[in-house]
Amino acid sequence: MGKVSLADVLELSVSERIQLAEDIWDSLAAMPQPVLLTEAQREELDRRLEDYHQHPDEGIPWETVMLPVIYRSAAEFELREAYHWYEEREPGLGTEFMRSIDASIQLIRRHPEIFPVAHRNIRQALVRRFPYSIFYFPADETIIVLSVFHASRQPKRWNRLESST
Repeated sequence: MGKVSLADVLELSVSERIQLAEDIWDSLAAMPQPVLLTEAQREELDRRLEDYHQHPDEGIPWETVMLPVIYRSAAEFELREAYHWYEEREPGLGTEFMRSIDASIQLIRRHPEIFPVAHRNIRQALVRRFPYSIFYFPADETIIVLSVFHASRQPKRWNRLESST
C-alpha cells in the first residue's frame, strides 16, 4: 500500500475516518508484541505496582466507575425496531447490531464527554459498522439516552416515533 496523505484522509467522510482509525487501532491491538514503553511509563507502572503491594485492598469496583444508563422510551423503541429490521434481513445481523450498540454504550459509560455535542448538552456517538447515532447526555451520576437513530431518518420521523411510544 502506498502512503496516504492527511489531505486524502480529510476527504473521507466522518464515518469513514472513524472506521479508518478503528482499523488502525485494531491492527495495533492485534500485534503479538507489546508497544514499547518509555522510561517514564515504566517508572510509573513500577510506582503503581508498589502502591498495590502496599495497599492491596484499596480500589474502586468497576461497577462504581461505570455510569448507569437510562434509555428513554423512544430510544428503547428505536433499538427494538432496528434490531428486528436487521434480524429480518439476515439472521444474526440484529445481534451484531446490538453488540455494536453495546460497545458504543460502554465507551459512553466510561468516557461520557468523549463524543461531540450535537445540540445543547446532547452528545452524539456514531455506532461502528451501522449507520446509527446514539444521542445522549450525562445527568448527575447517569447517562440518559434520548435516541438511537438511523443516519438517514428525518426529524419528523423522530416526532412520529416518540408520539407512538
